[in-house]
Amino acid sequence: MSDQPVGLGGKSQMVPTQYPINLQAVAQQVVMFLRAQGFRAWPMVGQNLAVIQAQHHSLLGTLTGQNKAYTIRLCQGQGFIMVETGIANLMQDCNAST
Repeated sequence: MSDQPVGLGGKSQMVPTQYPINLQAVAQQVVMFLRAQGFRAWPMVGQNLAVIQAQHHSLLGTLTGQNKAYTIRLCQGQGFIMVETGIANLMQDCNAST
C-alpha cells in the first residue's frame, strides 16, 4: 500500500496533488540538493515510487553507522504523494554509484 508508512522511524506526510508528478525529476532535484550539502546520495525510482538514500561522513554518519542511510520515500497514489523520511539500512545496489 503506497498510502501507508513503511516504518522508517521518522516523519511521514501525505501531500495532495492535482495531477501526476514526475518522480524521476523530483528525486533528481533532491539528490542534487543533498550532494550540494556534502551527502553521498543515491536515487532509486520506479513508476510510482522513489527512494532516495543519503550518507554523510560526519557526526550523522558516525552515529548511524556505515550500513545506515537517511532515507526519503516518495510514493505516488491517485491524488496524493506520501513522503516518508527516516533511517534505514543502506541498499547494497546503490553503492555502485555516487
